[in-house]
Amino acid sequence: MSYAHRRSVFSSLIRHGASLLAPLAAAGCGAGVTQPEAGGTAGVQTTAPLLEGSSDAADTSCNVVLRTAGRVADATGGYEVDATTGQVVFTGVVDLAEAATASATSVGVAYSSGGAWYDVTASASAGAPAGFRRYAFRIDRDTAAAGASTTSLSGLSLQLAPYARGAAGGRLFDHNRNPAPFANYVLDAADAWSITDAPAVCDGAAARPSATLEFQSGLTTAQHGALVAGGALHVLYALDRLPQCRGTHDGFPAWSTTAFVRFLPGGQLASAPVQAFVTNNGTPTDQAYSVPLDADVPVDATSAELWFHNQGGAGDVCDGWDSQYGANYRFEVRASAPAAPAWAGRWGGSFARDCGRTDGLAEPTVVDEYVRERACMFVEADVYVPGVSDVGEHPELVEAEVEWSVDGGAPQRAWLSYQGRVGNDYRFRWSLPRDVMSRDYWNRYSYTFRFSTDGASWFSIGQGDGPTGGAPRTIARDASWCMPGWPGCG
Repeated sequence: MSYAHRRSVFSSLIRHGASLLAPLAAAGCGAGVTQPEAGGTAGVQTTAPLLEGSSDAADTSCNVVLRTAGRVADATGGYEVDATTGQVVFTGVVDLAEAATASATSVGVAYSSGGAWYDVTASASAGAPAGFRRYAFRIDRDTAAAGASTTSLSGLSLQLAPYARGAAGGRLFDHNRNPAPFANYVLDAADAWSITDAPAVCDGAAARPSATLEFQSGLTTAQHGALVAGGALHVLYALDRLPQCRGTHDGFPAWSTTAFVRFLPGGQLASAPVQAFVTNNGTPTDQAYSVPLDADVPVDATSAELWFHNQGGAGDVCDGWDSQYGANYRFEVRASAPAAPAWAGRWGGSFARDCGRTDGLAEPTVVDEYVRERACMFVEADVYVPGVSDVGEHPELVEAEVEWSVDGGAPQRAWLSYQGRVGNDYRFRWSLPRDVMSRDYWNRYSYTFRFSTDGASWFSIGQGDGPTGGAPRTIARDASWCMPGWPGCG
């Protein structure tokens, strides 16, 4: 299961961007090379095409933020030079807001040197403030040659345009320090080719506790994290829970499914449609998909109740309700978030036919054709949350996720499944996506587990201990696991 079931906030952020940036068009002179459009007004656009992947936008709401950038000092008092390119190396970090990570497929930096534009992809890193995920980038070509004279170096000027790319292809560019639509970051002699952190800009202090409620197929529900007064609530609804009353008008869908959430004791009500339709050049099709409802939790709330209504539309009197037979779905709202996770570890899992857990995991864990066809494939770890896991069975108060990438690709996330208490800890499991792994070519899955009780700060484990977890753990494909058409498979 991909992390697509999480937030579609990224698309919404772009769609409602306050200012727009001229899109960068492919230059055609090499992979990853881009160049700005000519003309001062060529980049003016409306926000509507963005979901079709045809436009970019500027972010001034702390969704994507450049923190630092500059040259890398070496051990001799100089600066690092890449051994392959012979160019001076520049590195930096970009933070992406947690609310935007679900629909962002990658984070990168477009940079200009000598009039040409190039792209580098950033990789997940540690050290982000609360409410953000951090990505590090490296620029090691088309900067300045090693041993360049002082005069030559003084003329070096790099423009940086950090961005996050959405699933539809549009890019959200960082304009939080430089709000003008066409203003980029500049590295030049005036600032010693360095951009330092600006703590007052998007410091993460405003990150709020958040929780997710999933209303899943099969009429099951799942809560991820504590609902906290003054925090945020994210509701995901599987449309097949209300399959009736799908009216049409002139061949187009007219029905709508609406989610309602009422907070008690104040009675504050929030509602929004939780369905949208795939469009074909702006014309809706009958292919529906789920969109989330996001609501602010009032500071005086002690509980929340939810229900859902599907109406046929276009004069159709048919309607359906999903309300737990009229009782509504009810959830506790806490005055504050539980204590943060204090420890996680005790890796284990099964790659055997008996499906029994074995403590410890080989690094890397190698899977072969026998495992693919006949054995279980899951990984588990335990987490200790003071006042939660050592008290009773309340796993819904813990947000537990796996974050993985395939052969260095874009990060993906999915919820972990709760397996029960082990002593004073909770145990969570990741069942590997066997169907995807059998269908697609891959060599290595890199993964970490992460845990939170507020949806803002996370405790991660990989090959190292939390809270940052060190390098990701890995699952490697044995050569015997080979499918027709895969590279090297004959």
